[in-house]
Amino acid sequence: VQKGNAITPKPYGGKFGTVYICTDGGSRDSNLVAATGWVLYNSKWNLIHSKGEFLRSGTNNDAEMQASLDGLEFVMALKKNMRVIHLTDSKLVEGGITGNSKLNATRHQQIRAKIMSMQGM
Repeated sequence: VQKGNAITPKPYGGKFGTVYICTDGGSRDSNLVAATGWVLYNSKWNLIHSKGEFLRSGTNNDAEMQASLDGLEFVMALKKNMRVIHLTDSKLVEGGITGNSKLNATRHQQIRAKIMSMQGM
């Protein structure tokens, strides 16, 4: 797991502390079978929720980006005042979300835009 990127819903007062969301995605044979998964932990690393989803098709990058979006959408839907640390092993996700990497695929740019709108950026 690489360094996490903090996504803080506004305003952050710390009432619910910090949560960690770990996301991953994978595929087999480039565009044939893909899946996503994410887990949400509280600040003591106790499991809050987890979910995985089968995608009919997609690349590894598609699955990585979708897993991040799915997990972060779940966290934001909680509407709790908390700090969210997003952990991923994907350089594409890390660079794409932070803006340090260019996202060539339109679908990845759309996912990035959704994530940025959740952050109010």
